Amino acid sequence: MNDDMSLVRQYAASQSESAFTALVERYIDLVHSAALRQAGDADLAEEIAQAVFVILARKAARLGPNTILSAWLYRTTRYVAADALRARRRRQAREQEAYMQSTLNEPQTGAWEQMAPLLDEAMGALGEGDRSALVLRFFENKTAPEIASVLRLSPEAAQKRVTRAVEKLRRFFSKRGVTLSAAAIAASVSANSVKAAPAGLAASVAKGVAAGIPISPLAAGVMKTMTGATIKTGLAAGAAVLAVILSVELAMQHRSPVVPDLLLSAVQPPTTNSALAPAAATNSSYSLVALDPTPGFDSLHVASLNNRGQVVGSLDSTNQETHAFIWENGLLTDLGTFGGAKSLASGINDAGDIVGTILTNGERHAFLRHNGAVSDLGLIDDYAKLGLEGTTYYTPCVTINDQAQVTGHLTVANDHRSFVLNQGQTAYFGLLGKTSIFYAEAINNRGQILGRATPTAPGGPMRSMLWQDGQVIDLSSLDGTESKATALNDRGAVVGWTLPTNGASGQPRGFIWENGALRWLNPGDSAGSYPCGINNAGQVVGYARTPEGHFVACLWTGDQMVDLNDLVGVKSGWRLVSAESINDRGQILARAVNGKRRCACLLSPADLAPVLPEEPTVATAASGSEAGTVAPFSLTSFERLPSGAFRLGFTGRTDGQYVVEASTNLVTWTLLGPATNESGKVEFTDLDAPRFTLRFYRLKRLQ
Repeated sequence: MNDDMSLVRQYAASQSESAFTALVERYIDLVHSAALRQAGDADLAEEIAQAVFVILARKAARLGPNTILSAWLYRTTRYVAADALRARRRRQAREQEAYMQSTLNEPQTGAWEQMAPLLDEAMGALGEGDRSALVLRFFENKTAPEIASVLRLSPEAAQKRVTRAVEKLRRFFSKRGVTLSAAAIAASVSANSVKAAPAGLAASVAKGVAAGIPISPLAAGVMKTMTGATIKTGLAAGAAVLAVILSVELAMQHRSPVVPDLLLSAVQPPTTNSALAPAAATNSSYSLVALDPTPGFDSLHVASLNNRGQVVGSLDSTNQETHAFIWENGLLTDLGTFGGAKSLASGINDAGDIVGTILTNGERHAFLRHNGAVSDLGLIDDYAKLGLEGTTYYTPCVTINDQAQVTGHLTVANDHRSFVLNQGQTAYFGLLGKTSIFYAEAINNRGQILGRATPTAPGGPMRSMLWQDGQVIDLSSLDGTESKATALNDRGAVVGWTLPTNGASGQPRGFIWENGALRWLNPGDSAGSYPCGINNAGQVVGYARTPEGHFVACLWTGDQMVDLNDLVGVKSGWRLVSAESINDRGQILARAVNGKRRCACLLSPADLAPVLPEEPTVATAASGSEAGTVAPFSLTSFERLPSGAFRLGFTGRTDGQYVVEASTNLVTWTLLGPATNESGKVEFTDLDAPRFTLRFYRLKRLQ
């Protein structure tokens, strides 16, 4: 236990005034400086500092022995200040748009003057580890070895974490129009972030806490959002963004509480692998990060990529071990086997829910991992193979969408059936008469399910099908050949390829199918194309066979096919041979080879936008809406509840009947339900909000 926590424990055990005074004197400058930067008012900053140490006194007994107190106090200050600013805005009856940062449009002189209004927001967007590293380095002026000791890292790793965190600050500032070098940021933060608090404030704070002064409303409000040593993410960290859609529709972007590090996975400078990194700098359109297996495993199989840049798949060893993994922000985590003999992950949604397969007692079972808890979804089959077996990779298909709907196939009463798990209820489907069975393989955010129909008797061709609203659409009539559909996006566009039937000559042809219309993808000069993934922008990735018989990873944008090897700088000898999937930010999961060596990698566009909380703004829908469209109204409140649910408040017509719809892409909208209306005060609570990383809302008037 560190010295800080020894004093905390001493105070918690005996209410030692001397121990608490020592803590206040040690950290009052840090707390007051952060409060003053955010509040911009000396009196309010002192009130915030008082509240922070009151919270420390109340929570002292619950803090863990490994708590980094300086980082905890800084984080608490940020939330207390946010609460204080909201209270001040309410008292002054300002509209929400007054919260927009006017300082960005004012002329700035020095680096610190430009950074100071944004620093604490930028710090709040960092992950806990990066934020702690910066607090220790620049707020407490600790050396790399000292930071390493606190964070339990090597000095080299500690320095890398500081460097990486400063780079994230630089990118954050740059996005908001403040262009500074990493060196200038480090120097300015180190010199200016902590200033001496007013004389006597430490003594006043310590004396007030020791005297048992009544807890202030400011401290009480923040304590409601805290459990133990953890502050639940609030609107300050997961900010809502409101925008007018098509001039009349109001949409709100909502990010559920997620670890910020996960949101910044593609922002940090990509690490390179010595085998794949180019020998010299290139003008690449994509950066490349190699995904290497953890020690004890020989190979890695990637399966799914979400919009946060998280990757899941499986690790394999030569002694027939297979473990599911998740990769995020440069860190690969072995998820183990969940109590079975083997496991592999085959899908992940934007909330971080993972699905896949467990091999246990000679049976393969589907699983769902949600909030760290694993659920067995049922028996897939009794085929005792999973992962790498010789030269064949066995991967039963279990997938998940952003509504946490899971699909795949299970064994029911000795027969195979496709299934959909939705809000805890499982529905079975897929028997197509007596001749074939539909096997679900992918599901989009509209609930459309892509799969294949397999004949119950040997000899017939597989047929690609789309299951929609209880109806099946047969995609097999693609130029009269056997088809293999591989992916679909939220518009319902399906990609795949056709194969020659019954040994007929011909080359595989890539296609896009949407709303009954078929379009062939440009094959270039290839001898066959194989699309594997599509995003909501219509970009398609896959691979093609060259006339010489080699395979290359490809990207299709519009009617153009590009060899990804021409867009990515890889070391001589390596070749990108396939692209498995592409997310809505343009990141691509790919595979590379060099002789018999294999490597999975993540490609990120050079202009990849960071996933950062946006600043809250308010827009009002245009007037003159007709019934059935978005009605004239104004947003009055938006609030995340302790459960993670999201509550919206609007003003509307006193006689209006309103419903709320939600979307993850501003293209397809899902009806959530009716909103309450009490004399024009319209409210709705989205109980499913914790499942989503990103969600948009709109209010519609029915009459």
